[in-house]
Amino acid sequence: MKKKVVSGILIATMLMSLTACGGGTAKKDENQTDFTIVGGQSALSPGYDDNEVLNSLMEEQGIKITWNTMSDSLEEQVNIQIAGGDLPDAYQGVGFSNYDLANYGSDGTFIDLTDYINADTMPNLTAILEENPEIKAAITMEDGSIYGLPSAEQMGTAGIGKDEDYSIFSVPQFSMINKKWLDELGLEVPSTLDELKVALEAFRENDMAAKTYGAPAGSTIPMSTGFDQWCWGQNVFYAGFGFTNWINDVCNDLVLNSDGKVDFVCDNEEYRDALTYFSDW
Repeated sequence: MKKKVVSGILIATMLMSLTACGGGTAKKDENQTDFTIVGGQSALSPGYDDNEVLNSLMEEQGIKITWNTMSDSLEEQVNIQIAGGDLPDAYQGVGFSNYDLANYGSDGTFIDLTDYINADTMPNLTAILEENPEIKAAITMEDGSIYGLPSAEQMGTAGIGKDEDYSIFSVPQFSMINKKWLDELGLEVPSTLDELKVALEAFRENDMAAKTYGAPAGSTIPMSTGFDQWCWGQNVFYAGFGFTNWINDVCNDLVLNSDGKVDFVCDNEEYRDALTYFSDW
């Protein structure tokens, strides 16, 4: 029996690009709990098998996912699978184009997701599409079906005359801290930059990587960020000084303000204040 595939991103659950496959009937078995997903990943990524967040979500929902992720020859492998009818239950982030979605949807390979996008099954995505009909229009094919759910985001809308800037994701950027280290040192989760500095100094002075995980002595790195990287740059700490830059920490941004004036982040006093503060770190 030829499988069917659903191409999409489960924004409502996992924030990841997903293409799910069904059976030869119009809909997937509603009682299925075991799934196989083929997905793309960085060559440096360890994969999803030991991902605590995804494993926690699976346990909570009572399902099991077997991940088959690859970085090399991804497009070729996916094409071979589809051509041969040897399909997984889902594809995740493999880069299907609108043409692919429409083509594989029309021949029955991909499942129409329309019936699944409702307040009971996918409340978050449903709310986003209701508030942003242009996004729903963008993912709806000419036959009226939705075969894929690409990631979507809006930001900086004040610059084009809207009332306010906003992002449809609740937390577009965030930082993380090792709670185990804090607990062992008797420290609370920092709520200010000064408190964060104290915690980072304690991490270093107590060599927490060596103490907790048996890493080589003196190898503890209190904090790390990515240079010129999306969502994990040092710019997450700039907001406390009254500014930020998007999308990375290389401050060369020209910001179009709602009054029509262009602002260069690097010549602001707030930027000078931030540099002065962090130079002490």
